[in-house]
Amino acid sequence: MSSPYITLPEFKYLRPKTLDEALAILDRYGEDAKIMAGGVALLSFMKERLIEAKYVVDIKGVRELHYIRFSEGDGLRIGATVTFSEIEDYILQRGLVQRFRALYQGIKKLSDPVLRNRSTLAGNVVEALPIVDGPCLLSVFDSELKIVSSSGSRVVSVSEFISDEGFIDLKPNEIVVEIHIKDPPKGFVSTFRKYNPVTEFSMVSVGMSAIREGGRDLRDVRCVLCAATPKPVRLRRFEDLVSRVSDLRSSIDELLSSVESEAAGFIQDDPYASREFKLHIAKMLILDSLKELRSL
Repeated sequence: MSSPYITLPEFKYLRPKTLDEALAILDRYGEDAKIMAGGVALLSFMKERLIEAKYVVDIKGVRELHYIRFSEGDGLRIGATVTFSEIEDYILQRGLVQRFRALYQGIKKLSDPVLRNRSTLAGNVVEALPIVDGPCLLSVFDSELKIVSSSGSRVVSVSEFISDEGFIDLKPNEIVVEIHIKDPPKGFVSTFRKYNPVTEFSMVSVGMSAIREGGRDLRDVRCVLCAATPKPVRLRRFEDLVSRVSDLRSSIDELLSSVESEAAGFIQDDPYASREFKLHIAKMLILDSLKELRSL
């Protein structure tokens, strides 16, 4: 159902030019101020009266937050105001598609070019809604966030940053300034798949990575189930089982049974699909992802 409102509530628009200026604004106004990078989610939520902001702090003009850097051994460092389209272009132009394959696949499947030109990865993560793909993509690479306030900075993993749907480890006076996607080790392969009928939002999504050794054997498997769960969930028992399986064809039933028993406790019914349906889709996406990793 669409919003009954057609206008935004009244607010004061602030556009700081530096990070220090933005942090000073947050110190002054606290929870009355909301950070806007792309504004896609924030303005929609304000229009629907789900978020109240007396002050909207647009950090798009803070130049020190707009950068993408890659270095061997360190990986990608992405500033808070970088858009999905800019990340996509950078990965492609620098020849990093295979190294960060799941991230590239996810961005290509995310919404449409218009929104990718405006939406930021940092904003997507802070949004922390199951239906958006940013948290899942970053969880595949065990990524970290750099968070700053006027009193200092800290680094937190994406898996620890999101505790539940819409709940994040971010204080009113803090800003996520950088995303660090670690450089994958040799032999690393990854993929991302999602099910999103008639909408850009995911109903079920799966991010998977592994180290491929020789032939088709996989180790250090990471399988992240998203969208159908309140936050990204790693299926650790399934990961361990895959690492011990030598013949995938003869082990499919065992693998899918493992997914069902482990994922069932996290998936919930909603108005759009039953728990059973989403679990079925999750198993199919996981199986397809596993087959893809073994064939890369």
